[in-house]
This record gives sequence, structure tokens and C-alpha cells, in this order.
Amino acid sequence: MPILKVLTKSIRRSKRSSKITAFVVTVAIIGTGAVLVSTGAAGYYAGTEAEKGGLSGGAKVVTDGSASGGQALQFLATASSPNPSPTPPSPTPTPTPNPGPVTFVCPPFPAFPDANCTGYKHSTGFTSESQLKQCKEDDGDEDGHFTKANVTYDGCLFKQFVRIRAENITIKNSKIIGNVAPPAGHHENPYDYRGLKLIDVEITPFTDAQLGTFTAAGANQNVDPGSEGPIGDGANYSCLRCYIHHASKSAGGGDGVKFIDSYVDSITWTEGQHGAAFGINHGVNVEIIHNNLNCYRWNTRASGFQQGCSSALSIYDEGRLDGVLVKNNLFNTAGQYCAYSGGPTGKNVRFIDNYFGKAHNSRCGAAGPLHSWYPNNPGYQWQGNVWADGSGAVNP
Repeated sequence: MPILKVLTKSIRRSKRSSKITAFVVTVAIIGTGAVLVSTGAAGYYAGTEAEKGGLSGGAKVVTDGSASGGQALQFLATASSPNPSPTPPSPTPTPTPNPGPVTFVCPPFPAFPDANCTGYKHSTGFTSESQLKQCKEDDGDEDGHFTKANVTYDGCLFKQFVRIRAENITIKNSKIIGNVAPPAGHHENPYDYRGLKLIDVEITPFTDAQLGTFTAAGANQNVDPGSEGPIGDGANYSCLRCYIHHASKSAGGGDGVKFIDSYVDSITWTEGQHGAAFGINHGVNVEIIHNNLNCYRWNTRASGFQQGCSSALSIYDEGRLDGVLVKNNLFNTAGQYCAYSGGPTGKNVRFIDNYFGKAHNSRCGAAGPLHSWYPNNPGYQWQGNVWADGSGAVNP
């Protein structure tokens, strides 16, 4: 018999019973749907003869001397909800994401890049070029002309002249024993690298074995790196964490070039070559940011030969020069000036927070830190440039 029917029957009997003088019942419906019958006795009781009826819903008969017949009906207060909420499932553990390739970066300014954070060795963990793979151009021939667009070459060793003749080529974690060049004048889009990206690339004219035979700077080494620069003059390329060394002259640039977090060192003396670490003859919207540019000739061909390096950074206005940012670089040179900063037609050339070193000369260059500064030209800005040894500001 349902609990409420038992309760109703019990109350009706209580009216006829002469043995019960008072009966107080409180019925409450709680959030779980359980029916509670309360009296002054301990627990939840109905002091009637309802125990004679059928029991259901968790009710039970208990002994109670004050009740009619010496027994009472106890209703349990913890009835189950008719629609219990399901127990939520345990959450599925989130797997640890794969970190993917590690991105290596050079220490931020005022520290500067060096061989430990540029080139392919730091990004691959390799110690020798022999661990790199021999990569093909993947354009149907092997003539040194890269003509397939939107290709990435990763972990490669190129022992050749690399001429870029297609859009959006990326070379990363690689070594180039030779030179990089844009299309020449007789090709389509001459002197335009078309979005080339060089990332963690070492560029040098020599193999590991050849470099191993070279002695300290100043030794009489009769070696010939060739007349081509490590990166030929041209527009629209970026060089990030490049390590360029032992080349015959500077890495070149042009419109839209970004040369960032890179290290250039150890120029090789070559007959008739203009030595610098990085240089542009002209350029629009050029960024030269956080590089270590050190121009000195490590070898000599005859006793008493003078270094002859031009500068660490050479910027000329032999064409349109507009919008060149030179920021957070370290300059050292055994040449005449640490930097050339444009010319009378240059515009918007900014030198900001650069360090001028004294590794080869007490004035950075033999003749001083800077040449060709035109403060009255539109947009020329000189700000926060100092001596690397902390000896004060550098003034143009």
C-alpha cells in the first residue's frame, strides 16, 4: 500500500481511537521527493495502527510503547528521487600537445648573435655538414637555377651556386657552400628574390674540411673564395639567423630586404673586392635589426698587407634610398668606418640603439664610427647609439 494511503488510513483510525489524546503530524516534501512524517519521537514516526496495513516505499514497523498496539510505522527520510540525475562521466584527460619543432632564437638585445645561435648547427643539433642531406632542386634539372615556386628545402647541403628564379622559396636548417643570387639582368624579374626566406642557414664558400685547415686571423693563407658575394644584391628576401663567414665581400640587399638576428664574420681577402659585412647600394623599406656585423680580413697574401675592409655596414645612395631601419646591431671593423649611412639623396634613414665596438680599432673604424650622415635629410634619425664597452654615447 502506498505511503500516503497508509498515512491517511492511520489518521482516520486515530480519530476513532480513545487511547490517543493528541497527534501531530507534519508532512514535508523535500527536493528529492521523499515524504517525511514528523512527531515528537526520535526519528520519523506515525503513532497509529497503520502498521497493520501493507508497507511500501521503505516504511517499517518499530516498537513504540506509547502507540496503539505498542507498534508504530517509521517512514525513512531518505527516499530516492524518482528521476535521479545521472552521474556525470569522468572527464577524458586532455593529451599533452606535441610541442613540434623547437624554435631556437638568439639572446635578445643587448646580447648579440654569434655562431652558437645562427646557421644550421644550433637548430638541428648537427656538428658537421656531412649530417645534412644532399637536396635536389626538384624542378627537373640540376643547373643551379631554382625555378619551382612555393618549395621549402629543409636540412639540406647545397654545394653550388643557388640562383633563385621562382616565388616564395624557403631554405632552412641548411648549409650553402657557394653563393645565393637573384635572377641576373637577362632573366625575368632581374635582381628580385621574390620572397626568398633564408632561416638558420650557413653560407660560406668553403667546406668543413677546408675551413679546418685555416689558421688564426692574420695567417698567410693563399685561398680564393671566388668573387661573388654570399648573397648577391637584390630585392625582397629575408635572412633570419644566418651565419655568413669567410666570403670575399659583403652580403648584399635591396628593396624590401630584412636582415635579422644574423652573424657575419671573417671576410677573406680577395683581389679587388670591396669588403663589408652587409651592404646595400640602394633600397626602399629595408630592415637591418639585431645583427653582429664584424668585418675584418682573416687572411693576408703578403707580409704587411693592410686589412682594407671598408666597413661593418655600408649603406649607399647609388639609387633610391628611402626607409632604412638600422636597430640593435653590433658593429666592429678593421676598416675605415664602422658604418656608412647613406648619401645626400637618402631619406628616412634611422640608426637606433646600436652598439659600436672596439674589437679592431679604438674608434670602431680606423677613421671613426660613422661616415655620410646627413642630419638635415628628411627622416634621418640618430638615437641611443653607444660604445659597446659602456664608455658613452656615439655621436655622428
